[in-house]
Amino acid sequence: MSFPNLPDQFFDVLRERIEANKFTDPRLADAVSHVIDNCHYPTPTVADFISFDKKVKLNSYEDMLKKTNELGKEVWDSYEQQMLPGRKKPVWIHVDEVKLLGL
Repeated sequence: MSFPNLPDQFFDVLRERIEANKFTDPRLADAVSHVIDNCHYPTPTVADFISFDKKVKLNSYEDMLKKTNELGKEVWDSYEQQMLPGRKKPVWIHVDEVKLLGL
C-alpha cells in the first residue's frame, strides 16, 4: 500500500469527489499513478488526486483556421490530425499531447 497512514475518512471524501468530478476508471487510474509517482510523501491530499487530469484539447478544422489567423500558418506544424473513434470528422491535437498520450 502506497499511503498506509491515511485514515478511512480520507477515502470517503476521495470517493465522493471522484464521483462528483465524474472520473472514469482509466482517468482515476492515471490520477492514482500520478500521485504515487509525484506526491511529497508521506501524505497526499484529495486535491492531489482530483487536480490531475489528462484532458486534451481537441481542435476542429475551424479552430485551426482561427489559430492560423492569430498565429500564422506555422501553427499547423505544431498540431497533428487524428481520427478518433466515435467522431465523424478529424480533430487536431498538439504534437506534445499526441506524444504524451501515445496516439
